Amino acid sequence: MKDYSWIKDRAFGLLAHISSLPSDYGIGNLGKSAKNFIDFLADCKATYWQICPINPTGYGDSPYQSFSVYAGNPYFIDFDFFKETNLLFDDEISIAKSLPKDFCDYGCLYETLPAMLGNAAQRFFSDKKNQRVCEEKLNSSFKNFCKENAFWLDDYALFTMLKKKFSGASSDKWTPEFKDYKKAKKQKYSEKECAEMENQKFIQWVFFAQYLQMKSYANEKNISIIGDLPIYVSFDSVELWANKEIFDCDKNGNLRNVAGVGPDYFSPEGQLWGNPIYDWKNSYAKCKDFWVARLKNATKFFDSIRIDHFRAFADYWAIPANSKTAKVGTWCKGPDLKFFEDIAKALPKIKLIAEDLGLLSDVAIKLRDNLNIASMNVLQFAFDSNKNNPYLPYNQKQNAICYTGTHDNDTSLSWYQNSDEKTKNQFRIYFKTSGENAHWDIIFGAMLSPSKIAIIPLQDLFGLGSQGRLNTPGNPYGNWQWRALENHITQFKSENISYFKSICEIAGRT
Repeated sequence: MKDYSWIKDRAFGLLAHISSLPSDYGIGNLGKSAKNFIDFLADCKATYWQICPINPTGYGDSPYQSFSVYAGNPYFIDFDFFKETNLLFDDEISIAKSLPKDFCDYGCLYETLPAMLGNAAQRFFSDKKNQRVCEEKLNSSFKNFCKENAFWLDDYALFTMLKKKFSGASSDKWTPEFKDYKKAKKQKYSEKECAEMENQKFIQWVFFAQYLQMKSYANEKNISIIGDLPIYVSFDSVELWANKEIFDCDKNGNLRNVAGVGPDYFSPEGQLWGNPIYDWKNSYAKCKDFWVARLKNATKFFDSIRIDHFRAFADYWAIPANSKTAKVGTWCKGPDLKFFEDIAKALPKIKLIAEDLGLLSDVAIKLRDNLNIASMNVLQFAFDSNKNNPYLPYNQKQNAICYTGTHDNDTSLSWYQNSDEKTKNQFRIYFKTSGENAHWDIIFGAMLSPSKIAIIPLQDLFGLGSQGRLNTPGNPYGNWQWRALENHITQFKSENISYFKSICEIAGRT
C-alpha cells in the first residue's frame, strides 16, 4: 500500500491567492506583483506559498468553477511584458492601469483585459521579429508549447472560440453541430475563427511561460508552491463538453446526477453545487486516466497539491440533475484505495494534501488514514468545548497542515469578534489571553501546533477584520475581490515582522 506522507520538517507558509496581490493592473499578476510577494515570504522565513486554483474564473468569479482544469487565468498575466515587447502601447496599457487597485472588479477586468490580450496576440502573429523577441524574453518556444500541450490546448482554444461565438453561453445552449463535441471538431471554421483559436493559444503560452519563471524564482528563494485542484469540473467547462463518457450522463449527454453535499448540522438543507460527477462505476479506467493526466500536468506547476473535497474519492453525494435541493440524493461509493494505488504507480513522487474538512464518513476516514496522506486542521473550528475536537492543537496529528482559517473562512479577527460568548471564552482560556489581539493568539496557536506545516492566510497576518474576507461559500456574489495593498506589507514589515519571526523561531519553523 502506498504511503503518501511526504512532510519531513516543521515549517510554515502563507495563504494568498495570486488575485489578491498588489499590482498596477486591477488584479495580482505573475510579474513584479508575485516576485515582490515571494521576496516578502523570504523575509518572513516562510517555506510555503499556498494559492487557490490558477484556472480562468467562471460562475461567481470563482476559480473553483472554471472553464478548464488545465488553462491558466489570463488576468494573471504580467502586462509589463507586452509593453516591453511592443505588443501593447502606452495608451492601451494606461486603460488597464486605471482599474481599481484596492479590489478586483471582475466586470471591469472582463471588459478591459481580453481585448488587450487580443491586440497583443495579433501583433505577435503579424511580425516574426516580435515572435523572436517574445520567445527570448519568455525563454519558451510558442510552437513547442502548442505541441506539448495539444492534449488539452486544442480543445480549450476551440471551446473558448465557440463560447465567444455564442456570446458566452454554456455549451448546452449551442446549436446541435457545435453542442456535440465530435461534430464540432469536424466543422470548417473561418479564417477569423481560426485566428481567434491561435490567439487563445498565444495567451496560454504567455501565462504558463510567466508562471514557470515565477515558480523558478520562488524555488530559488526556497519557497515551495502549494497548488489547489478542485475535485470536480465545472458544468460550463471544456472537460464536460469534450469528455461526456467519464461523467454521469445519459445517452444524449445530459447529466443524470450532479455534485453537492447532503444535509448535515453545518447545512440542514445540504449544498447543491451542480458540478458533473464522475462515472466511476462504468468508466473507471477513463476517469483514472483523466486524473493521471491532470495530476501529472499539475506537478509541473505546483510542488505539492491540495485536492479539494477529498471525501468524494471514498463516497460522494449524487443529486438528481433536475433537483432544486440537495436534500434529495444518494451516497455513492467512490474509487477508494484502488484509485490512489493507480495514481502512485503513475506518479510515485507526487505530494498530495487532502482537504478533509467537514463531516467525514467512516470510509473516508479509513481511506485518509490508510494512505497516511497529509490532512488539514483549522483552528477556527476547534473551540466548541469538546475535548476530543480533532482541530484542538493537542489532538492534531503531525502529518498535517494547521491553518488559522482558509479562503472559505472569515478572517480570524472577525471570526473571534462574531463568535458567541461560549466560543470566545473557550478560546481565551485555551490561549490564556484577553482576546484583545485574537489574530496573534490564533497565529501563535497554529505555529506552536504539532502539525508539521502551519499556514497563515495573509489577511490574518495583517490583522484584518471582515473587510478582508475572500470568499463566503453559498453566496455567489461579491467574492474573490479582496486585495492586499502595498501599505499592508510595508506596515507589517516595519511594525510586526520581527515579532512574527520570533514566533517562527520559538515554534521551530524557520
